[in-house]
Amino acid sequence: MYGGRAMSTELKIKGSTLRSKLLFAHHRCGDSVRSGLETDLRSHGIDPILDHEWYAYGVFDGLLRRLAELCLDGELPRLREVGQFSAEMALETTFDPNPESGTAFLRFLHRIRILHRRFYSAGRVDFSFDELQRRCQIQVSGAPLSEADRQVAAGFYLRTAELMGIPEPDCRIEADEQAVRFLIRWA
Repeated sequence: MYGGRAMSTELKIKGSTLRSKLLFAHHRCGDSVRSGLETDLRSHGIDPILDHEWYAYGVFDGLLRRLAELCLDGELPRLREVGQFSAEMALETTFDPNPESGTAFLRFLHRIRILHRRFYSAGRVDFSFDELQRRCQIQVSGAPLSEADRQVAAGFYLRTAELMGIPEPDCRIEADEQAVRFLIRWA
């Protein structure tokens, strides 16, 4: 059971996640890039994109790679820009960043499992801090994230930290067969 319902073992992604990448394409790269990406999705039978529906993760990974090719000089590490854009959108609509409280990022991390379940059909997210609470590790297990998706996630976590008042955050990615770890540190 996962979130009160049986989940398939095949990793899938919510339609709202696909839509947010098209929104990035529109805002940062123009209508022709967005239109090209929509054509690619239609070739997979996705038209219209329904926010609440689950779609094959491979289609999502292909969309990210195509976005990098068309809009980001083919450089997968630049997909962090997509994650940063997604964080800005999410914090405007879903989370209260309130950096003055000093606990905003910690509150975000406590909700990260819910966020993962909202957009991914499989996997588990855990987090931990070092003793001084100047570093944290976000670990995703049971969901084999692609290199493209890892870069988007790293950008999302970095921008979220910045918007929530974390000074000078940095993110390193480590991965093995069991998990992907996002190692975030700050000043």
